Amino acid sequence: QLAAIDPYHAESAFIVRDGLDVAVILLPAPAVAFLSELGHGICLGEAAQAAQAADPEFELVQTLGLALRTGLFTRVGLPDATGENNAPLAPH
Repeated sequence: QLAAIDPYHAESAFIVRDGLDVAVILLPAPAVAFLSELGHGICLGEAAQAAQAADPEFELVQTLGLALRTGLFTRVGLPDATGENNAPLAPH
């Protein structure tokens, strides 16, 4: 099985845990960039635009679906009255 691993090929993954269950989720680089932007408090639209600009092959719907199915998000927030996003969509 180790023969199938190419140590010269970069891969990106998120590690999620639900109680004692741990899962490693392989993600394409644009999805990682998108989720990282969300983790830094960037709003959904801006993060999606940045990921799309970095890689036209970025799949927003597929990435959001995967994140929701696997429990990558810890909270979802809406802007308050001042327009500030005080609880952004954020991965674990």
